[in-house]
Amino acid sequence: MQQAQVRQSNYELLRIFSMFMIIFYHLIFFIVARAHRDVPFWQSFQLVIHTGVILFVLISGYFGIKTSTRGFVRLLLLSLVYYVPIVLVDNLILKEGLTAAEKWQLVLPSFQAVTKSPYWFLRTYIWLYLLAPLANKFFEADPKRNKLVLLLVCGAISLYAGYNGVDGSITDGKNIINFFFLYALGSILHDTYDRWSKWKTWKLLTAFLVLCVALVWSHLHFNGTWYSTTLWQLAYPYNSPILMIVAVLAFMLFGKIKIQSKAVNWVAASTFSMYLIHRNPVVLERVLRPVVNNTDISQTSGILAEIGVLLLLSVAIFVISIVIDKLLAIPLSRVQAAIVRWLDGILVKTGLRKA
Repeated sequence: MQQAQVRQSNYELLRIFSMFMIIFYHLIFFIVARAHRDVPFWQSFQLVIHTGVILFVLISGYFGIKTSTRGFVRLLLLSLVYYVPIVLVDNLILKEGLTAAEKWQLVLPSFQAVTKSPYWFLRTYIWLYLLAPLANKFFEADPKRNKLVLLLVCGAISLYAGYNGVDGSITDGKNIINFFFLYALGSILHDTYDRWSKWKTWKLLTAFLVLCVALVWSHLHFNGTWYSTTLWQLAYPYNSPILMIVAVLAFMLFGKIKIQSKAVNWVAASTFSMYLIHRNPVVLERVLRPVVNNTDISQTSGILAEIGVLLLLSVAIFVISIVIDKLLAIPLSRVQAAIVRWLDGILVKTGLRKA
């Protein structure tokens, strides 16, 4: 059986693939689809690329989250670095029509990268990161039984009450309960690797492609009918069983890839920064939206041309984000180390950690 602590390049490649889908999805959702919602293809296409977040959490569950002061500080530090300066400059300098008093009222929210930003994934993942030791301890007591218990309990809440209910706090899967479900599912995928790794690749690939094509074709073919509306409600949320099946099939396909690459691991290390940079509201509205609009994408020659433009822009975001992340890596690591030493000192003095 594979060892949980080993980060293999095939899963790092999956991490890269997932982030690419997230970036591509955001370009469609926030820019293209809102510019011409009368094109059903874009909504249909979102059904099959909405799995990026699910895959990220599955990877975390597969390897297990090892919560530490260093890891927690890194999450917060990156969040602040890629959010606060940009939003602060926008609020104080770039925004027009605001009085000096109104601008200064925006200063405090500009520093609240976790609680006041559109980074819902960041917030939920931080809660998972902090609570993961509880799940890990629960798993250790009786791994097979307790992982299944957590899966069933969180599944009942998220997949049934949330997916099939009307409670706005759990209906779309953007919550800690659904993340715990995915965390347990990822851990179970790790424990059963010896079993599913023997499944035929062509069968997994066929199932994955058939399901993806069926989702897109069904939504397009029955567009405007009750069926397409129902399909969207069933297959779009992050707690959709249909979406999870697509994600698990993709996870298994990448799990069967035999690859070990320092380049892949090097790129994958920047995926979290890619998310923070491209999803920053200022970057999205003042950089990415004008770029897409200036290409006159709604007037290009068909869907394929539009996809090509978005793919090129997604690659550009990838490359630029990697460059920024690597340039900041050394100075941020020094700041991170200093903060960790300070926090560890406090934990030791208060008795929360042994010296």
